Amino acid sequence: MLLLIALAVAFIYLALLYAAPGPDKSGAAAWSAPLQPKVLRNLVLSVVIFFSLDGVIFHTRLYQSLLEPKSNAGRVLALARQEKQRRPAGGKEILVLGDSRMGIGFSEEVANEIAAGRDVSFFNRSMPESVPRLWYYLLREIDPSASRYQAIVMPLKVDIDPSPLHTTLVHISQAAPLLRYTDAFAFAASFDSWSDQSRAFVACLLRGSAFQADLLDFLEHPLQRISHLKQPRRDLPRHAFHKRADQDVVGIDYDPLTHELKIPERLSKRQRNSIQNSIQNTEELARSANCSSNCYDWTKRILQRYDSSVTSVVLVHLPKGPLAAKLENRGAAQNNATEALRGHKVIVFDPAQFAFLEQPAYYMDGSHLNGKGQEQFTRRLTEDLLAQFDSRNAAQAQAAGGPPLRER
Repeated sequence: MLLLIALAVAFIYLALLYAAPGPDKSGAAAWSAPLQPKVLRNLVLSVVIFFSLDGVIFHTRLYQSLLEPKSNAGRVLALARQEKQRRPAGGKEILVLGDSRMGIGFSEEVANEIAAGRDVSFFNRSMPESVPRLWYYLLREIDPSASRYQAIVMPLKVDIDPSPLHTTLVHISQAAPLLRYTDAFAFAASFDSWSDQSRAFVACLLRGSAFQADLLDFLEHPLQRISHLKQPRRDLPRHAFHKRADQDVVGIDYDPLTHELKIPERLSKRQRNSIQNSIQNTEELARSANCSSNCYDWTKRILQRYDSSVTSVVLVHLPKGPLAAKLENRGAAQNNATEALRGHKVIVFDPAQFAFLEQPAYYMDGSHLNGKGQEQFTRRLTEDLLAQFDSRNAAQAQAAGGPPLRER
């Protein structure tokens, strides 16, 4: 990408040099004039023009309207616009954020059925492969006053992720539609390696670099892109996840001593890979138990944003998977997180809240709940949230000397 930027600047420079008026051949003095100021002038103009073009094309709606709707950036942009344009529900709103585990695991339809008659509406705006860093920028975009929602519910997730390159590129492209020039240093610093930091820094200043793959795809298949853009816009949260509600992984077994994993033949390759990955991720979770508080830096930034707000932030420990009982204890990591978030206005639910779901019968693969698990997870979380708010309202009413108020 840096090479492409350098080539673009060089091209603009040569264009300026070609377009510039030549020396006056009638006077010898013109030939003796120093060339260095002209070179510097053309170079500066090239950089200014390049940044200006990137700003006009990629930092506005000009190219954003052409983004592939199914791409990472396209999904985030559509979600942000949909939520910003959504009319108020007329009561208290609870926003649910997370990755695919929360996106599949929590059903806003079931939650709203449970909360019917209580003047409370749930909205699930989870995004596959997302992390707290993206949630921070998304909240800044859709809730600029930090007062739109009664509560924001998020899974407790470690920020630091030793992910492969392709995942880093996903995270950068996801956040790109939400980034500003002023985010360059903070956004870049949130990545580990120097190369990832460079990509993130450039993406804030030159957003076209984050849209490179999308732009190349558009240039290669313009008619296909136009066809995708003409398709009716669907409600993103309902279609961002491929649900396999009728599947389960009953029959799997794991011996942590011998590392022997038994998987029924009926499970697909995707399910097998997901189960194997869930076991491998245990080492990462164990590592997070010893990490410092910067593991939750972006979660803390979200909390800081809402510390003085009327909005409550609720952090949830998601069920750990169908083999959680067979894997090592992750309580240390959870205790570390609770300590790291101390001092903020936050509600952290019990880590064992969803332990009853950590069974193969409730999972469709190694990470995602199936239909039965979704029903149980949504019901338990919704009921606990409503009970939490009822308790808080009762305490506030008692402190004010009035009767307790129930969410209606």
